[in-house]
Amino acid sequence: MQISEIAAKLKDFASRAETAKTNVEKRILYSDCELYFLKLDAIKDASEEVKQLKADLSKISGGITLSFVNRKHSLPMQFINKIDEFIRLLGVWMILAFSSVFLAIPCIILSPVDFALVNMGLISVYSQISVQVKLFLAGAILRCSGINVVIRGLKRESFGKECALACFSHGSSMDAFLLTAAIPVQALTVCKSELFLIPYFSWHISAFGGVPVNRSDREQAVKSMEAAAMAAKLGECMAISPEGTRSKTGNLLPFKKGPFHLWEQLQTPIIPIVTMGAFELYPPGCTMSIPGRVYMNFLEPIMPEEANTRDEMLVLLRTRMLEAMKDIPDDVACELTWRQRIVCWMNIAGIYSIVYSLFLVVPYKKILDQYGISVFQAWVFIGISTTVITLMFYVYAVYLAPTVRTTYAKTRDTVKRQIKKLD
Repeated sequence: MQISEIAAKLKDFASRAETAKTNVEKRILYSDCELYFLKLDAIKDASEEVKQLKADLSKISGGITLSFVNRKHSLPMQFINKIDEFIRLLGVWMILAFSSVFLAIPCIILSPVDFALVNMGLISVYSQISVQVKLFLAGAILRCSGINVVIRGLKRESFGKECALACFSHGSSMDAFLLTAAIPVQALTVCKSELFLIPYFSWHISAFGGVPVNRSDREQAVKSMEAAAMAAKLGECMAISPEGTRSKTGNLLPFKKGPFHLWEQLQTPIIPIVTMGAFELYPPGCTMSIPGRVYMNFLEPIMPEEANTRDEMLVLLRTRMLEAMKDIPDDVACELTWRQRIVCWMNIAGIYSIVYSLFLVVPYKKILDQYGISVFQAWVFIGISTTVITLMFYVYAVYLAPTVRTTYAKTRDTVKRQIKKLD
């Protein structure tokens, strides 16, 4: 493409920037600007004209920020929505608290069983205990949150047969649950180490493949990534955001180099995942998501032979993801129907019923009286225990897990070689 053609397009982009009102229009415009920026990069021209065109494109795309959902409701409906938000928030935290004790910790303890069953060929990677639990939990949390997830293009065979690197767009705190609910295998998911300090939530990410990266300690971060890469080479799926952090504008941020160093080391297919709607429904600073529809688009895997270098893969992945963002449905982040809201409330009612049943079945009062413990003392004990366990998980995940993961990878590799010899 000639520079003159891109210059002509620039005027069109500037005009569209002034009239773009909806998020659909903004996403398409941002993608167009970024795609033409990549085309300018490919020309390899260092002239002042090209530099100015790049600066103008960056100015237009940098001024595009997606809008959060702001639905206009009557005063009674606003009051109902506030009550609904509180009930959903309480329901989600109930799931996190109870499942962290009764499901997440048992999954950690039973992980060697999963390992043995898969390597003996008794179950597939899709049928592991931890995989079924994480799919159930993430789905339950999203349903109780009022999030209607539409998954497009997911092919289960893209995961599990060989190492895969899932690269996802990161626009919301909701992304962790979306990925957990959609990816059909256990995935090593790269995330910031601070998440491992959140009570209950950290127990889940420890159980279901979270890989903490301490941004302030480069040596530790590299060690964690290398250990995860070693495990991934043996057929694990690894999920990482090439943006490196959550987008504050809702648009695809510039990509970091780290994920592509990882790709070069693994030489594995990259599965691009583009999420639309999560940014609009979960504004930063909100305690709970707004009910609505989220789309997750799983694109065709990019094979290792499609790029010769890290830079080529970066451009290829970014191009595919930007093009996918132009194919945006009109009902992204749309409001739930009353039927869908009733289903959400029924899920929450089910959670409350289970928790209430536990309180009825277990004679807590009798046990406390027997040991002379007051209700206040019991809550203090629970608070202290939760804090201690969370800190233990943090220390394990950040400082010990890389060594454990490396040992696990070596053991699994040895087992596989022994099985091949027997065959």
